[in-house]
Amino acid sequence: AYIGQERRRIADAVPGAIFEVKMDNTHPLAYGLKDTYFSLKTGTASYDFLQSGWNVGRLSEDLRYIGFVGSHAQKRLQNTLVFGVESIGQGQVVYLVDNPLYRGFWAAGTFLMSNAVFMVGAE
Repeated sequence: AYIGQERRRIADAVPGAIFEVKMDNTHPLAYGLKDTYFSLKTGTASYDFLQSGWNVGRLSEDLRYIGFVGSHAQKRLQNTLVFGVESIGQGQVVYLVDNPLYRGFWAAGTFLMSNAVFMVGAE
């Protein structure tokens, strides 16, 4: 029935929530960061873990967040990639599922982006 339409729609939504991301701070993408990073999600974009690459930042099964996340969206975001690096040919692809520079208010996000540009692939 139409009466339950809004409730069904918000079950799939992430209008804005800050998630705790587990980081592998031994990887160049996360150099200088702590073992946790707080990432702002404004949608349900997510990737599965990389099979051949480095899953540098990930959401675990035990999601920790502040904000609103619909019940269906919570299930889809469990055990997903947030930041990763994969070698392709002679280069590397950096996966940034969430925008670390969103509105410029996260200092760690600018650090992460600098690492993506200057540290990943540097030998």
